[in-house]
Amino acid sequence: MGKDGRSNKRSEAYDSKEARKAMVSASIRAAKEMAELPKNADWLRNGEYVATIVKHVLSICERYGQLPTVTHIAAALGVPREVEYDVRMGYVTANPDVVAALQEYYTICESATVASTLDGGTNNIAGIFMLKSQYGYKEEPREVVVTHNKLLGERKDPKAIAARYAEAMVIDSAEVKAIEEKPEDGTEESDKVTEYDF
Repeated sequence: MGKDGRSNKRSEAYDSKEARKAMVSASIRAAKEMAELPKNADWLRNGEYVATIVKHVLSICERYGQLPTVTHIAAALGVPREVEYDVRMGYVTANPDVVAALQEYYTICESATVASTLDGGTNNIAGIFMLKSQYGYKEEPREVVVTHNKLLGERKDPKAIAARYAEAMVIDSAEVKAIEEKPEDGTEESDKVTEYDF
């Protein structure tokens, strides 16, 4: 169980050595089954074939508890991932139905990865890595611009501020007079020393 009380199947499955072996075995069986799907040398022109392969791959992934990936569809089509990418991105001329089926599959893969990462079905670090490396997600620092006029309001006159504090506080009138008056001897206000009688 996760902290939120929901079942975390994958995390629970990794708790024992036998469970890890079973998951790896299921992954291998799923990959073999996908690789054994019928191939069509003319798949770039056959949108119906590619749509059928997509359905089979998603079915196999669901049956074996695997996240669908680009590697799965490439293996099922019998091509490298790079070829699948080039077709999906339109770098290779293909039937529009083929491109649409691959783009739809890619969107399903992304959605499944996001959902699995958020609900704890995938190791969060691995899920975030997959989202960044395969789906273009980025972490960018937020840029915050702070200007004194915007953050604290409009700039106020220092004498008005001093007068407002003088009204709110019980202080000696000599202190207020020292703040309000500018020195005439050329010294800065910060150089002026106010003597207090206690």
